[in-house]
Amino acid sequence: MKWDFEDKVAVITGAGKGIGAAVARGIVDGGGRVAVLDIDVASGEEVAAELGEAGKFFKADVTDRKSTSAAINQAADHFGGLNILVNNAGVVSRHTIANMPPENWDRTISINLTAVFDCTQAALPHLKARGGGAIVNICSISGYRFSLIGGIDYTSTKWAVRGLTRQSAFELAQYGIRVNALCPGPTLTPLVHGSMTQEEIDRSAKNFPLGKWVDPQDIANGALFLASPASQMCTGTDLVIDGGFLLAGTQPIEDYMDVRGDVAERAK
Repeated sequence: MKWDFEDKVAVITGAGKGIGAAVARGIVDGGGRVAVLDIDVASGEEVAAELGEAGKFFKADVTDRKSTSAAINQAADHFGGLNILVNNAGVVSRHTIANMPPENWDRTISINLTAVFDCTQAALPHLKARGGGAIVNICSISGYRFSLIGGIDYTSTKWAVRGLTRQSAFELAQYGIRVNALCPGPTLTPLVHGSMTQEEIDRSAKNFPLGKWVDPQDIANGALFLASPASQMCTGTDLVIDGGFLLAGTQPIEDYMDVRGDVAERAK
């Protein structure tokens, strides 16, 4: 499916792989141009090269607001403006509240929450200059409940991003800027493969009504909808793409307790 992004410019954080890269490809396929922001130079440049003249890589460390502000300003200067911001960068931590190192908490809050605020604030002048635009915050269904794949820090940030999305949507509507959250269910990204064993992944899939994990392209399609004119009357809301995971409620609690025991042991 192609969406209409003709003459649109997007900045996507964490666009060097996974969901961010898939969204970048979709925007370019729809006639748009993309600033690929990532801290990983190799992966970011690879995605930008794949996009051709419609893409350009800008190195950005989202834990450093000066770095992200500079990258967003450079992207707007390069492309002549900005219409779309996709706050996609994120990390998953597997620590429980009992064994969470303070530095891990701080890092997750910085990347998953503070960076959303920083990038939104940096993008605002450029979005206003274009008479409006769209902001898509990649969140999680962990912002509705607890998390199997993440720890206390991860879940806390996802609840917070849902609140940030609603408040910023209310404040920015007067400028024609829409702000929405995309809440994926368990999605097979590199982050998941790095934080869960294959046994955990396979066991969790059996508890989905649709019987499988979500693919990154499914999430990209949702982000493309929220970024496109097709969602012009959507703001301050969540789009959940989870294969029915929330519909099914929680999986058997013994599964969670088994996983939590494994996590606590691995985190020692």
